[in-house]
Amino acid sequence: MSRPIRIFVLNAPEEVNGITWWRMFRPLQHIYFKYYPNIEIIHNATGMIYPHHFLYTDLALCYRPCEPNHVQAMKMAKDAGVQIVSDFDDNILKVPIGHSVWREYRGKESFIQACIAMSNQIWVSTPALKEQFQHPNTVVVPNAIFESDLPAEYPENDGVVLWRGSELHREDLGGNFPYEYSRMLDKIKKFLWVGYMPTWAAIEKKADIEYETNWVSTNQWFQYLKSQRLLAISKPLMNCEFNDSKSNISWLEATQAGAVCIGSYAGKPGWEYCLKELPKNKEAHRQAWEKSREAIIRNYNLEQWNEIRYREILRTANGNA
Repeated sequence: MSRPIRIFVLNAPEEVNGITWWRMFRPLQHIYFKYYPNIEIIHNATGMIYPHHFLYTDLALCYRPCEPNHVQAMKMAKDAGVQIVSDFDDNILKVPIGHSVWREYRGKESFIQACIAMSNQIWVSTPALKEQFQHPNTVVVPNAIFESDLPAEYPENDGVVLWRGSELHREDLGGNFPYEYSRMLDKIKKFLWVGYMPTWAAIEKKADIEYETNWVSTNQWFQYLKSQRLLAISKPLMNCEFNDSKSNISWLEATQAGAVCIGSYAGKPGWEYCLKELPKNKEAHRQAWEKSREAIIRNYNLEQWNEIRYREILRTANGNA
């Protein structure tokens, strides 16, 4: 019996969160345990990487490489003749000056570019990222969910609109959104803020306003969303090059919860089934949700995209990327 292909994840240990769940933990979990027994995934459990680790590795995988230690680990992999795949879900080369994460990535462009140059293949979550990174061997692998994650039929809702995020999204909540928020409160029963809530949001009293300050773990998040019986998830985005590359996770989460997604990027690539404003009635809401469900099954099915991941793992591990 031939041995499995061993994939070594270069990232230091980190918690499952709203980004790593989509790009690493859930897809790799199902590749490892559910579908492809000839794949073995080794996580960097200690945070320390040494050259001897790559003597037992077929493929090195790094999510969002941007640190000096990522560069060092990739150099070890290269020296050992190990193929490298890098995965990006945000345009960390084009964070606007003044953005909340600008300081986090300031001065790291040389590390990011070095990792891209050493990568045999790049996986990105959107076509816009493919254009930005300009790597000759880039594969678009969008965030996706299983058909079984979706409600089988249109569910009832309790007129609740949810926004979730951190203070990193302060600017996304600016611009025209306060006006849209005020109008929205005329039409709904409750607006639920999860994670962060701007102070101005509590001034309006046209609907119930709730601030969920308790941390909801990623493992519980999707059940939490369904339990709220949501009408919609709100996703305002500041119009900028950084957000042009952002993936449509909020739309996926909304559809999975039986809701629609409303936001300023509605109609743009990846956000074609997002709405500019709340549907006018229940029938319009049902039709919008059903269209989103069909689009996910057709274009964002994790089972199909994991087949792409598997194909590219085999191709790259065998030196054919």
